[in-house]
Amino acid sequence: MADPTKLSKQESTKRESGYLKGNIAAELADLSTPEVSDETYELLKFHGSYFGYDRDSATERKQKGLDKEYEFMVRMKCPGGQLTAAQYIALDVLCEKYANGSLRITTRETFQFHCIRKVGM
Repeated sequence: MADPTKLSKQESTKRESGYLKGNIAAELADLSTPEVSDETYELLKFHGSYFGYDRDSATERKQKGLDKEYEFMVRMKCPGGQLTAAQYIALDVLCEKYANGSLRITTRETFQFHCIRKVGM
């Protein structure tokens, strides 16, 4: 039987992260690599952001000897599932500027921005 007092790796990362802060800011600011560490990947999930790569282009890029195109998905909160027209327009501007131009509405009363890359990549 597992020791109930022993924390999982993920729970240890959370505890040691300084209130889910970790090295997120420094790793996102580091433009020398499009990736983030495993620790930062885990912490980003608690902030509504997921890190992965463009699976549609992965095989073709690999055949050309290129690295994967790493990207983020960011999920926002929309309290009560309501927002004003001005707020929606602001979200639309953000997805055009920072994501792939699609603002995806979820079944959980929120929005997702896809294909976000580190600035300068």
